[in-house]
Amino acid sequence: MMKTIKMCKIALLIALSMGVIACGSDGKDGADGVDGQDGAAGLPGADATAPTVSVSTATNIEFINHIVADGVVTVEFNVTDESGYAITGLTDASVYLAAKTENGMQRSRDGSVGGNATVGGTSPTEGASLTLLDNGNYQLVAPMAGVQADTEALIRLQVGGGDIAKSPYVLIAKPEMMHTSTTETCYACHVDYAESDLKHAGYVALNTDGEVDFVGGCMVCHNNVPRDVDADGTSLSTGGYAKNTMQMLGHINHQNFEKDFEPANCYTCHAEPVMNTSLAGNGCADCHNTSSSSSYAQVISNSNSSEFDAREFHLNKSGLETLQAMRVSYTAETTAPQKNDAGIWCTTMSLFDISTGTKTQVNIGELYPINLKMRIVTSENCH
Repeated sequence: MMKTIKMCKIALLIALSMGVIACGSDGKDGADGVDGQDGAAGLPGADATAPTVSVSTATNIEFINHIVADGVVTVEFNVTDESGYAITGLTDASVYLAAKTENGMQRSRDGSVGGNATVGGTSPTEGASLTLLDNGNYQLVAPMAGVQADTEALIRLQVGGGDIAKSPYVLIAKPEMMHTSTTETCYACHVDYAESDLKHAGYVALNTDGEVDFVGGCMVCHNNVPRDVDADGTSLSTGGYAKNTMQMLGHINHQNFEKDFEPANCYTCHAEPVMNTSLAGNGCADCHNTSSSSSYAQVISNSNSSEFDAREFHLNKSGLETLQAMRVSYTAETTAPQKNDAGIWCTTMSLFDISTGTKTQVNIGELYPINLKMRIVTSENCH
């Protein structure tokens, strides 16, 4: 009985549906129903066009790839503004390449080693081009006569100009172990150099992860090879890009560190062990003239360079061991700065001998003539 009822219901539903479908023009339409509420706006489809801009107050580079070929460097990258929108209408870009040679990193001003190229600006490079591939993606083609396909290189990129803000310098390629000093050691003193008003602050470069690479950025110009000069000292366009090499900046220009900087104290700046056995190589000749009658020249003539440890040589000459030993035996204290009768700020320094375990004040004036090398001239420092 139950089965019969169910079958009847099914037959009735089919008949009703067929009746509705089969309604002809003889019937009358019913009244319109009440309009429903508008539906929510749909999400944009996958083919929706992302917003782009042609003006920016900040420009960010995302490196994609690069190719170094004979006489030309090609770089592909993406640029966005401060809000992350793709930038179109970019017309300015520049790329710099320092080549790794047997003499270290080198970029000559005449383009014979390494090179650079610019699109846009006031001095565009002939044959260089910048092409928009799609929204925010560009291809920069940079002719460089001194570059070969197998050139291992340090490459720096910057884009922007006019309504599009200039990007930071970005290092898009860097040879392994190009240097052994680190950003952290430099920034122990040069804190946030890019934000300072110091020389070349605007040249501080980032790596492709957006982190500061302080030494790498400097070495694009201050390579391992100095710029050549002629007999009367006039700068030439050959050799390296700058007269101050990186080793000169590190080993000579930093001689006046307040504490512990000596040529033998490599760990002041170098994160990795430094063993220089090439007496005629980079660094040594910046400080020493091998043709002189100095003890350095005598050491060169009397030693086998493959067995010579330059650190030991400097250690004996600089007295660093004595300096470090003194710091174990002595400690110094200063008073709070105050103005003297002449209106000059002064602080009084006191020196104590702690070698016996007891803190005993000593007379600095009596110790100084013994040449303790503690950079203390008097017991009172005024500025």
